[in-house]
Amino acid sequence: MKASETKVPTNGVEVLFSQIRCGTPCPYARHARNVYAAQWNEDVGWDENIILIANLLGDVSALPEFRKIHGFICSLLVERCDEFPKVRAAFASFMDELSKCDPWQSYCMQSDLMARGWQYQYAGIRHFVSVFAPCYSADHPRHSPVPRFMFVYFQPEWSFDICGINQGTVEEKQIVRSLFQRSGKQYNGELIDGRIEALLYLLPLERDGAPVRWWETMLPEKVDG
Repeated sequence: MKASETKVPTNGVEVLFSQIRCGTPCPYARHARNVYAAQWNEDVGWDENIILIANLLGDVSALPEFRKIHGFICSLLVERCDEFPKVRAAFASFMDELSKCDPWQSYCMQSDLMARGWQYQYAGIRHFVSVFAPCYSADHPRHSPVPRFMFVYFQPEWSFDICGINQGTVEEKQIVRSLFQRSGKQYNGELIDGRIEALLYLLPLERDGAPVRWWETMLPEKVDG
């Protein structure tokens, strides 16, 4: 596995996600070394695509080079992903189904997601997770200009150390927040400082919106089946 450091994206997901990377004020995003899943296969169903993503995430997680990577990014094809309830349900279903494929069987989605210290785990690695989707307005930090798809960005816990951002680097975090604010992007510092990690994965539509307990809602066909 080689981290993508080229300026010209070649992977389909990388090409799409580059539109988000180019639009973010985050000083680390444009130079981040990421691994990208294959483009969503529209010729097979939802479950088959999740298995493909799960297998790749498991494979790359086992490689020593993954310790030098900032994140793993996949796309999900979601009907009406410009509507927040659709994105919320799809994300909940995806995270639950992905967890069931975990080769290390962490069963993290069966834990108390509101507990301090909880993080999503896969293949023995703890991740911070971010959702980007077109349902967010252009001034939202999780806005995506890409229609039909939402993106899920898995950041291994060490990725923040690579960037020099962790619980102890208050100055670095303030710089990042200031860049977002100066660019006109919403930034809910209070929610972030609350450190209930699951509430940070899928942000509310508005800066002062109620935290989203996304795991309580799944796609109807997944709930029924």
